[in-house]
Amino acid sequence: MGDTVVISLQASEPLKNITATVMTKSAVINKTDGLNWTVTRKLDGTETGTAFDFLIKLTDLAGNDSQYLYNKDDINEGAPLKLSNASIFPAFTMTMSELNYYYMNWSAVPSTMDYAICAEPYWDNRNDHYIFKGSGKDQPVTIAQGVPYLPGYYFHVRDKKTAETRNLGRINVDIFGKSDYIDPAVKAKYVLDEFTGKLTFAAVSYDGKTIPASALSVHFYRDPFKNPITPLGDAGVENSDTEGVYVSSIPSWPGPVGPRNRLYFFISSNGGTPLDTSDDIYSSGIYYATVTPTLNTVTGGFVFDGRSGSLLTKSGFYSLALLRNNETVSTKLSITETDAGIYKYKLPFAAAAGDRVKVSVKFSSPAIVNLPTEITVAAAPRNLAEGFGNFSVNAAAGEVTITAVEAARDKYVAFISADNGATWAEAGEVSSASSKTFKTAISPSSKIKVSLRDSAGNYSLALNEGISPAPSPVNAASGAAAFLVLGHEGKIEIDNTSGKFTGFKALYSMDGGAWNYTEAISASGRPKLSLAGISAASKLKLAFLDPLTGNVSMASEEYELKTAANRSQNAVAGDFTVSANEKKVYVNNSGAALDGYTVFINGADAGKISSSSRSFSYVPGSSEGVSVYYKDLKGNTWFAASAKTVAVPGNGSVADGDFFVNAADSGITFKNSGGAATGLVPLVSSDGGNSWKALTALAAGDNKFSFEVKSGDFVAAAFKDAEGNIGAFSQPYKVSAPALAPAFKMLLAGDGGPGARAGAIVESGKAAVKLRPGIALAAGDSLKVTLTNGGSVTMIAKASLDGVIPVFGEPMTGVTFEPGAAGNGDAAKGSFNLVNQGGVPVSITGVIQVLAVIIDARGNVSPVSKTDIVTDQAPPLWEAGYPAAEAEQYYKLKISLRTNKDGKIYLVCLKPGDAAPSATQIKAGLNASGAPIIDRYRASLDFTAAAGTLEHIFSGLENNSEYAIYAVAEDFYENLQAQPAATRVKTLDNPSPA
Repeated sequence: MGDTVVISLQASEPLKNITATVMTKSAVINKTDGLNWTVTRKLDGTETGTAFDFLIKLTDLAGNDSQYLYNKDDINEGAPLKLSNASIFPAFTMTMSELNYYYMNWSAVPSTMDYAICAEPYWDNRNDHYIFKGSGKDQPVTIAQGVPYLPGYYFHVRDKKTAETRNLGRINVDIFGKSDYIDPAVKAKYVLDEFTGKLTFAAVSYDGKTIPASALSVHFYRDPFKNPITPLGDAGVENSDTEGVYVSSIPSWPGPVGPRNRLYFFISSNGGTPLDTSDDIYSSGIYYATVTPTLNTVTGGFVFDGRSGSLLTKSGFYSLALLRNNETVSTKLSITETDAGIYKYKLPFAAAAGDRVKVSVKFSSPAIVNLPTEITVAAAPRNLAEGFGNFSVNAAAGEVTITAVEAARDKYVAFISADNGATWAEAGEVSSASSKTFKTAISPSSKIKVSLRDSAGNYSLALNEGISPAPSPVNAASGAAAFLVLGHEGKIEIDNTSGKFTGFKALYSMDGGAWNYTEAISASGRPKLSLAGISAASKLKLAFLDPLTGNVSMASEEYELKTAANRSQNAVAGDFTVSANEKKVYVNNSGAALDGYTVFINGADAGKISSSSRSFSYVPGSSEGVSVYYKDLKGNTWFAASAKTVAVPGNGSVADGDFFVNAADSGITFKNSGGAATGLVPLVSSDGGNSWKALTALAAGDNKFSFEVKSGDFVAAAFKDAEGNIGAFSQPYKVSAPALAPAFKMLLAGDGGPGARAGAIVESGKAAVKLRPGIALAAGDSLKVTLTNGGSVTMIAKASLDGVIPVFGEPMTGVTFEPGAAGNGDAAKGSFNLVNQGGVPVSITGVIQVLAVIIDARGNVSPVSKTDIVTDQAPPLWEAGYPAAEAEQYYKLKISLRTNKDGKIYLVCLKPGDAAPSATQIKAGLNASGAPIIDRYRASLDFTAAAGTLEHIFSGLENNSEYAIYAVAEDFYENLQAQPAATRVKTLDNPSPA
């Protein structure tokens, strides 16, 4: 202690960067000239027991970094220590790759030296004792050896001229024991943490002794494949908080945003002399790693899977370091499962939306923790109809709709799970422009979750519990989600007595087609919703739409919309026919399929169907149309079916379907010249519709059928169509025969001039016969009169006038007149004349029968009325005792009258002194002088023989005065009595008071 060691150095060329240590302690360097230096160190007492050595480091003219290591045998006291190329030995370092290649790098080996790596601590020329051998070329050298036996070998150099050799040290002494693991679970002996740039390793031991942390140093390098290698610096070693674990920090660590380099290091002891292999400790080759950040990608790093709360990667890293919102959560995560090459690491916490999760990799050999990547946990899509990136479940259609997302999330990929997250299926991209709908298999037990995957591959959170579809609506009268189909209104009726569905809409689909919306359910109770576009024979499905979530329930079972058919051919249950005559609907209930159903006709309840009840009466509406629908046992109704309108026959002879009756010919004719009524079956009735007779279907043209009627009958007609419907019947036509007077005589023709005789027309325009049919004819009616006596009538023309055949001449069998025509008499009174318009005398002999029918304006022909024309010229005769007069009351006289023939009786009452009038004057109401008699003294009376005695009273007569009553009778053939009957009688005396 206190001694000073001084060493003189002499070099063969100028040197620089000279440093020196004496017995491991720094010494002072003094330069005397360009080739000579002195090295001085004062001993401080710590050298006890330490072997003497002297180490000098320098840079030669070529720029080579060299070191000289001497022991006490190399130094001659009093003589300078000469530094020559032969004594400049290169420094070396060494590491190991993941492929077990050992890389050795050292400074330029001078061309004056050879080098070798030998198994022995000395230079050995035997081939099997060295691995590498070569000649220096004044440049750095890198040697790679692929055998696993390099650790433990020695590195030697040899001067070519002097053959002097130096052992530069043992390449490898394994300072880590086999059980010196920092992480026994994965057998990692050291961990490089890129968060902090710290190297953590197990406590170093050598020959069974633990080397203190203070006696070690760590040498860090980068880019081991580059030559020369780049040192990052040397660092000391400290004890960590964990026993048996050392820590060293990389000098000037760039941090997580710095450059990314390949990194390697070795550990050496500080307590020995480098060239003294007995106390120099070098670590084994260190596994290098690429210092990069952990990427946010499943291929080269990690992504967050919010569906399972896991991290996903394709690399099977043994462990992860994890932070949550910059707080360490775990320094180790284990793989929970793998699937198709994807490794899953379950997070030890339930991530929440907005959490910032940082992930870095911990490798296993050595365990190197990469720079972390930060992943922000995306919120789970919510089950809402609106808002960015939310979703709705349409269970009825098997669809999930995701609303439009923000622009930053455009083209994110949707994943959907229908089993509460057990399995997921990729659905497709979402859009910022519009919502997207994806087909999804959905069942009543499904629980729907949705997650969005971003462009890096991270999955958003999903709902904790999947969305269960709402139950299907049920076709029932009442209950949860119950509905009825009201086909006749085109609506559905919802049971919303609970108010649960207020605001909801109903969705409906026809025959598996597109879904349509109804209006919203606005109130509780049993609202009705219109279903636009529904049609019979379609199959209806129904579901409910929740406006808040946009969810649609499961679809109901199919309900077949039904309507009846108006037909009798090939009819099935529910088909019907209409009898408008009876005002009844006949329902087909084959197989009792509609038992208990209610029939509605023209909107009114007509009764229930049963096996014994299949006809239902109805009240006609404003038209002849009939609509029919049914209500089933649940309360559903069918579509209303309209019966085909069957034409109603008109009583006429103009349009197709019109009919007219020819009672005289026992026939009825239906018009069908245009063919519009072809195929209709006429039904005819002669009693106003109580009983009917079916005829045959109409063909084109006029169709005449036999049909006997009599006067007083009411004829009606109706049609039955091919479906069995019977239309309303026509207005009844009352059959009425002309009312002709009883047999009457032929009048004397002519004007009484020369040649006039009975039954002969001798002058043009004079009546031969006058008929009194006793009927009034309507406008358009006509009267057809036929004169016949079974062929015995002779009509003989005396001559012809201007070649015109007489009206009564052959071959005509009768004459038809138009009412009111000139020469035909008075149409208003129904009196018609048969007039010889030719002016040629015609003789008519015998009893003539008159046959008359009415042809009305609609073409109906009445039954034939019959009467006779006779040559009766005898006037009526007074019955015995008549006339008889008497005075029963003051100022009055009563006369009783009775004749043997029907006709007229004419009376006048005169004073006895008046002259007696003639028969014709009495008929005219005149006295003998031709003057009119006042009304109370005359009378004109109708008389019917069958009625018995006819009485007449003259009143307003003078008191106690005699009067003469004259009477004359005339039959309906205008035979007037020639002599009037006279009866004289005195009025009663009614004396005045005295």
